[in-house]
This record gives sequence, C-alpha cells and structure tokens, in this order.
Amino acid sequence: MEIVFDSSTLILLAKIEMLRSVSEDVRIIIPGMVEGESIIKDTFDSKLISSLALD
Repeated sequence: MEIVFDSSTLILLAKIEMLRSVSEDVRIIIPGMVEGESIIKDTFDSKLISSLALD
C-alpha cells in the first residue's frame, strides 16, 4: 500500500515517534514540496523525515 502524506501529518507522526513504524507497514510517498516544508528545521523529526525521503 502507498500513502501520500502532507507535511503536518509527517511532522506529527515523527514527533510522537510513530513515523518509522508506519513506514514499515506502508510505502510513504513524500512530494517534493512537502519534503521541503518538513525538513526545513534542524530537528529530530526533520532528520527522520529526510531519511525516509531518501529511502
């Protein structure tokens, strides 16, 4: 299954430490603009999102 997430959903799932487990069950699609909005800050959640965007 594939899911397209918006930046708010990605950031919130990362903050509550559920993004990685969600990514194990489904293929997360991160559009370019969403990726840019989600990784602009140097935080834990932005680094996690960035690593998932590279996978």
